[in-house]
Amino acid sequence: MIADALQTAFNKAAALKTEIRKIEKDIEEHRRPADELNANICSYLGRKEFTFEIQGNGYQISRNGAPAKNLSELDS
Repeated sequence: MIADALQTAFNKAAALKTEIRKIEKDIEEHRRPADELNANICSYLGRKEFTFEIQGNGYQISRNGAPAKNLSELDS
């Protein structure tokens, strides 16, 4: 009985470690493109006010650290 419970706990811990590695990999895969987008935007615009920030499974465009709204220069 104790051996079965111990094996079950070990299996759950191993499954959680695998899930953690998967999530960390997903985060890293999102971070790299965001960094590249930010570098490209800075290079193109010549300023760093706009950034792509990781949010959930996607990105949020920020202006000076706040969620960007009215991205048209006419609406600034």
